[in-house]
Amino acid sequence: MPYRRPMPEPLPLSPTIPTRRESGLTARHLSPAVAEVAAFLLEVRSRVDRMLTAAPTLTARRKPYPQGYCLEITRAVLAAISAPASAAARHPGAVALQAFQSRGGRIRLVWGALRGRYFQNAMQMGDLYVDVANDTVDVTKPKIEILPMAESGLEAIRSPAHFAEIAGRYWGASMYANHALPALAPLFPLIGAIPGSPPRPHSPNIYMTALIRRSRFALSTEWIAAAPEAPDDVV
Repeated sequence: MPYRRPMPEPLPLSPTIPTRRESGLTARHLSPAVAEVAAFLLEVRSRVDRMLTAAPTLTARRKPYPQGYCLEITRAVLAAISAPASAAARHPGAVALQAFQSRGGRIRLVWGALRGRYFQNAMQMGDLYVDVANDTVDVTKPKIEILPMAESGLEAIRSPAHFAEIAGRYWGASMYANHALPALAPLFPLIGAIPGSPPRPHSPNIYMTALIRRSRFALSTEWIAAAPEAPDDVV
């Protein structure tokens, strides 16, 4: 029998291809109730908005809420719908989510590049892409967006060069090779200069560090060899 190399474990926060079982659970419990799930999530989002706008850290942000609060909103909604009180709620959307989860369906926080333009935090529910912070870049958009995962345009970041490409489009950032802090360069091969913020190494999130470690730091070596050096003021 030919040897088959086992598939690598998905990286933390990476969008994944649902299993056949998860696709079946999505089709049975979530797809017929998308409108109800969206309505329930909107109710939860309203509670989260009240909680976050009362947080003392809000005044430290440069932009008014909810702009830039994608991660905080997504985490708070995920925590709320995972709480026992939510599981017992009789809202039809909550009932659909409970049925999906109780039979083995997963609801996960995911992160990646959205449609080649943004870094995006969202949730993956089986075959569905669920954005509960859809208004954090453009406040005129609906707060909730639910799409088939295959149609969402969310993809995993492939390399430091891909990260730099999205950072340039989304943040207006200039990304350089990290020659300034060589002890950190294997794990943080980029230095980013984002308008209005001090330069810093990138990127200290669990997905990017796991991606680089899986490559045995080859991705860092490739980026540092090819990327521009940072100017003196950035260094």
